Amino acid sequence: HWSLGKYTPIATMDIVLAYHCQNQDLLLKILLASVGNYCWEDVKRFGIPLWVRETGKLRGIIEKVAVEEYKRSKAVDANRVNEVSIWYMLLEKKTVLSTLYKNTQEGRKISEFLSHDFAEERWKKAALRNAYQLLSQKKYVLAATFYLLGNWLNEAVQVAITHLNDLYLAVAICRLMESEGSEELTNLYKAFYIDKGTSHGDPWLVSLGNWLCGNHVEALNLSLIHISEPTRLGMISYAVFCLKKKK
Repeated sequence: HWSLGKYTPIATMDIVLAYHCQNQDLLLKILLASVGNYCWEDVKRFGIPLWVRETGKLRGIIEKVAVEEYKRSKAVDANRVNEVSIWYMLLEKKTVLSTLYKNTQEGRKISEFLSHDFAEERWKKAALRNAYQLLSQKKYVLAATFYLLGNWLNEAVQVAITHLNDLYLAVAICRLMESEGSEELTNLYKAFYIDKGTSHGDPWLVSLGNWLCGNHVEALNLSLIHISEPTRLGMISYAVFCLKKKK
């Protein structure tokens, strides 16, 4: 599992099966009850951003991640807010983030900066300049936050992948900031699921990428080829169910 081995110990086959699970609510309840919290490392460990189908459910999980990460942070003053800033931007809670900064000694300038209208080109470019500066300082989470602030989505995704080594965060950014089926999300699936999965011999990752890109028959064909004979008949029946569900 080329790209997932450094992100999660679970197999890509399990991620595919979880994606097609008929009762994801129960699956989430069991997994998260086993760790007792919603910290980001555990959410990644279970591969949740890759297989939770409903964006609303993913958003709800990220809301709990934001609260949990803030509670767990050992940083002080504005640095504590810096560590969780990305979650509040993903949730489009700029006002909440501004308030958190305002309540610190060192974060009042950021709070004031957040009060501007970033739909205006002037402030959009200002967010971009700040993101560049933060990158040079190796403050990668905050840099991604400022990219999102100015709606520089592709740049935020690249920070997540290249500097934070976090494919799950990249997927979460695309899914929460853009609609399902967006060009950014489709490109991510093609590059990191289909292309990399193919080059590293991971048919399950390729299958998931094809399904998410709308190539459902190809996805199911790949899945059925790479399962053991005793389970193939059951999986074929389930494959038919999946296709009917998409119609």
